[in-house]
Amino acid sequence: MLMIYNYSLMVSNLYSKCRLIKFILIIPITISLCSYSIYAQGNYVPSSWEAVSNFSIDLSAATPQGWSTMRSAVPGYFSMVSAATYIGASDSANINGYVKYYALGAPAASFTFPVGTGTELRNLTISGTMAATTQIGAAWMAGDPGIVIDPTDGTTHSRVATGPGIVAASTIGTWDFVDLGANAAGLNVTVSIPDLTRFAVPTDLRLVGWNGTAWINLSVSQGSAAASGNTVGSSLTGTIPTGITITAIGMGSIATPLPLEVTAFSARPAGCDALISFTSVLENSVKTYNLERSMDGQSFIRVTYIEPTGNGTYTFRMAQSENTAWYRIQVLNKNGGSMYSSTEKVTTSCGSWVQSLLLFPNPVHAGSEELELRINTFVGGPIRLEITGTDGKVLKQLNTTLEAGAQLIRLDVSNLPAATYYLQLRGQDGGLLFPGQRFVKL
Repeated sequence: MLMIYNYSLMVSNLYSKCRLIKFILIIPITISLCSYSIYAQGNYVPSSWEAVSNFSIDLSAATPQGWSTMRSAVPGYFSMVSAATYIGASDSANINGYVKYYALGAPAASFTFPVGTGTELRNLTISGTMAATTQIGAAWMAGDPGIVIDPTDGTTHSRVATGPGIVAASTIGTWDFVDLGANAAGLNVTVSIPDLTRFAVPTDLRLVGWNGTAWINLSVSQGSAAASGNTVGSSLTGTIPTGITITAIGMGSIATPLPLEVTAFSARPAGCDALISFTSVLENSVKTYNLERSMDGQSFIRVTYIEPTGNGTYTFRMAQSENTAWYRIQVLNKNGGSMYSSTEKVTTSCGSWVQSLLLFPNPVHAGSEELELRINTFVGGPIRLEITGTDGKVLKQLNTTLEAGAQLIRLDVSNLPAATYYLQLRGQDGGLLFPGQRFVKL
């Protein structure tokens, strides 16, 4: 007989008042469990240890630090036995790590693993006829399974390694599924999904399982009715097959993932520049982004491209010589497809301040020490003059203040070697006040 004693944890005395019992369970065995209540902060189970109960535990009682276990090849577990359950699970009250269920002598008809990240709940529920020896562990693994290592098998699971009928697995996350009793076959598995509206329509969603080499369809019997929807909190159901060891549970689609989409696209003036910001979803499928500009809102040309970085959020500035221009983002998919963002209009203040800028002499001949800037403005204000090389590196700069009207500024360029340069006029915020002017020193 293995006794796990009553314990009541207050504050954070997990290892003082009542230490967790580290044990090895060998079936068949009789376990006498007394209830424990954890109304604590920072409840944590280290590797190879377990906190076990056969009574209900209220997860909402442990705030604000919540519940977590070691995520490793031999993880820590919060474990439940027979009819024991968790209550009070939510996005703010869930187990950031592993939960284990022991069926033992009185298996429940179903058991829900209230796993997540600590700030997001991702329930997994098993149901069906369980043997007395059934032992199953589970944990939510946020992120692309092709990048995030599964702790208990030590490998990644490529989202595009798929079995018959499955096109891809979602990159949002998966559930590590540990069939310790090796008898999960025939059990139904239902998960509470994150937002999959950008991944698949409900009728194309399937619960998938990792069989060691590929994601296979677990929703064979459920078919197009496997998912109740594709929004946060919708359910997705499948069945563990016979004769196949499943080590992870995922969310798959029988169709090509939904088209890419740019969200939160904006373009606004910043001096004579346009400040561009956008966010892209499903970026793992992106080949490149093209920024396109139009002078009339109808005909667009590409002005630059952006390589995907993996985080999906981008902000940058573009020099705009015209008062008004229109911008949009073209997203090119790796499979050859493309889509466009909305179109944004940007009107700058370029023409309302600096009216003209002329450089003399141009070219600047050897032996000459000065470059004259003939500037005409409608109003005055502080500026920064920059001379850059063709690589954009600032070689010389001068802070000064312009008066309204025509004026002459002389710049010493005697120390610049023979080459091609650009003169930039910038405001206090660093925005370009006038299109850059090219000059040559011979």
